[in-house]
Amino acid sequence: MAPRAPGQAAERPQAPRPANGDGTPADRIAETLRLKGPLTAAEIAQEHGCGAVAVRSQLRNLEAAGYVARNTERRPVGRPVSRYALTGNADSLFPKRYDLFSSHLVDAIVEEFGEEGLVRILERWEEDLHGRLDAGLPRDPETRLEALARHQTENGFMASVRSDEEGVALVERNCPIVAIAARYPQFCRHEASLFGRTLKWKATLQTCQATGDAACVFRLGRAPRKGR
Repeated sequence: MAPRAPGQAAERPQAPRPANGDGTPADRIAETLRLKGPLTAAEIAQEHGCGAVAVRSQLRNLEAAGYVARNTERRPVGRPVSRYALTGNADSLFPKRYDLFSSHLVDAIVEEFGEEGLVRILERWEEDLHGRLDAGLPRDPETRLEALARHQTENGFMASVRSDEEGVALVERNCPIVAIAARYPQFCRHEASLFGRTLKWKATLQTCQATGDAACVFRLGRAPRKGR
């Protein structure tokens, strides 16, 4: 916060107020930029009925996170102003309801072709993705495991590698398809099979979010060793 001059009253801005009242101030500013941007901090403050100082603070955070880009606009008269717009990274902040579409799509496949048809599709998916992962991931076992975890995280699974007294596991703390997997456990079985083929170790699904567990834990058959 910028220091104020002696005798100047402290500014007490209100938090931005969206029409629906939901979300954090940063969420609501991002929504405004989505609907009406690019905008200046003053224009955003006017939209939400709050102080520009509070808005600039949120914009700095959004810019640091890579969600907002700033462009300096020069005017014929007066000082240049900064105009803010969302970047492509900000797409992740907005709901897409892909889960609902995916659920209806899987239901339609099962209705049309039966669960055997779904299994055939999953087998083809597994074969295709295994080919791409096997060709693209590093050869070294430990490095390959870490790279696979990063790949899963990039696709929304919040994955990490865990070593404990039982050995090594690939842990996923978010499942974007949990509602589908709860009804069609074939998805989980093919994911375990994919990991096993890609890592060249047996992968066993030990706990699963689709059955109510806190995380999906894929226990690997043996700890990776360097040079193997």
